[in-house]
Amino acid sequence: MTSEEEPMSSVLLNPREKVLVFGGNGFIGSTLVHNLILRNEFDIFLVSRGNWYFDSEERIKPFVEHIVCDRENSDLDFCSDLMSLVKENYFKFVFDFSTYKPEVLHESLELLNNKTDLYVYISSDSIYEVCEERRDLNNGFSRESDAVRPETEVERDRLNDLDEYGNEKLEGEEVLVANRMAGGCPYQISDPKHNEQHTLQSWW
Repeated sequence: MTSEEEPMSSVLLNPREKVLVFGGNGFIGSTLVHNLILRNEFDIFLVSRGNWYFDSEERIKPFVEHIVCDRENSDLDFCSDLMSLVKENYFKFVFDFSTYKPEVLHESLELLNNKTDLYVYISSDSIYEVCEERRDLNNGFSRESDAVRPETEVERDRLNDLDEYGNEKLEGEEVLVANRMAGGCPYQISDPKHNEQHTLQSWW
C-alpha cells in the first residue's frame, strides 16, 4: 500500500511515465519487463552489460531503450549514457534485478535518490542463510522478519563465509534501510521465497 492506502495496481502508472530497470534481461527480470511492455503505458529504459538471455533479445530488446553499463566493474561516472539519462529524467519506478554488491547499490542510490518515487530491490532468499535460524518459531517457514543477523561477530563471520552471495544481498537491504533513514528515496524489497509469506516489504 502507498501512504494514501492505494493498491499497487492503481499506482502503476500514469501514461508514458518512465521506468528504469537494472538487469531485466534474465529469467525473472525479463518477465516483469515484458509485462510492462504489454501494458504499453511506460517508456522503459533498461541498463545492462549488453547480454540478452533466453528469448529477451526478441521479446524485450526492440521495445526498450537499452543502455550498456557494467555497474559491478566500473564507476557510474564512466557510464555517460546512464548519467545523462538520469540527469534529464524522473522515474516513477526503478527496478533493480542486477545488484549483488552493497557498494554498487549505494552508488546507484546516490544517483537516484531524488529521481524516483520508488526503488524496488530484488533480493534473495539466500539472505536467510546468514541469519539466525528461526523457522522452528514459525511452523517451519521463514518470514521476512527473520532476516536478523546473529548477535555475535564470530557467528556472523562464520555464516558470511559460508554464503557470500546471501551476505552481500542482505548488505544491500541494509544499505536501502540506512539510505531511507537518512532521507533517501522510498524503497521496496522483494525476497523471493518458497513459503507462506510471499510478500513485499515496503517503506514509503
